[in-house]
This record gives sequence, C-alpha cells and structure tokens, in this order.
Amino acid sequence: MKLFREYEFHVLEAQPEDYPVLENIHAQSFDRAWSIDELTSTLAVKGTQCFVANIRGKSGKGAKGFVILRTLAGQSEILTIATDPAYRKRGIARLLLEYAIRRLQAERVGQLFLEVAEDNGAALRLYQSLKFKRIATRKAYYRNRGRCESEGAEKVNALVMQLELR
Repeated sequence: MKLFREYEFHVLEAQPEDYPVLENIHAQSFDRAWSIDELTSTLAVKGTQCFVANIRGKSGKGAKGFVILRTLAGQSEILTIATDPAYRKRGIARLLLEYAIRRLQAERVGQLFLEVAEDNGAALRLYQSLKFKRIATRKAYYRNRGRCESEGAEKVNALVMQLELR
C-alpha cells in the first residue's frame, strides 16, 4: 500500500502575479530581500528563468518556493532559491532544483553554478546530494545572518559550487 502526502507540489514558470509572494518568501529567507521591482527587472533580463513550486489541493494554493536562474553561453547560475519558512524540510528546494536541472539539460546547458554560505548546512547537504562540487571560496562574502552591522557582524565565506550537466 502506497502512502500519499496530504498534498503535493508541482513546478511552473513564475508569472507576474506570483511576484508579491516571491518577494515575501525572499524577505523571510535573506537579510537583503529583493523588492518586486528588483524581481521584475532581474526576470526581464534575457536568459533568466524563474520556477515556482505550488501546492496542489484544496488549501494553501500559491507559491511555496522558487528558484531564479540565469543562463548565458552554455552555463547557468542560480541567482537565488528560497522556500516559505512554513513549508521548509518538505522537499521543495530539491523539487525545484531537480526540475531546473532537467530543464537545463534539455536546453543543453553544460554547467550550473551557485554560491552558498559555508555555514548553511542544510543547503550544502542538498547541493552535495545533487552532486554539486565545491570549486572556489569567496572570503567574507556574506554577512552572518541575524546580526546587525552595529553589532560587528562577522562575515561568512561563500562556497562556489558547480554541477556538470552533460
């Protein structure tokens, strides 16, 4: 007997009506949130794609996570990925990444890059499970989340990671 979750998620391309929800999810996920204007201008750049994970079912409709990618000259970069805090640890980020990877492979993109804070253990485990490899470190790239500049916030290294898609 197969057990089903109470709900499932599906991935779609983002639409302008999704942007307020994406702005809210981003604000809850990062110290420096993107505004709707920033989302709109980012997504207007050629080669940029945004995929959203929506919930199926009777309640809770709307985006619960999203990923924004930019592709140029056979390489793609994850600009941002975020999940609604109320829906974390339910596989949404993995679903979004697996979908994006399949799309990029279909488009014959060679590599996918991303940057992640070295202290973001959950994200690192996810990326490593998808076979991303660390290729570089950007020293003191991120401000340590949750500390104000006036408190002398420590800087955190960013790890640059790459996935070969071919």
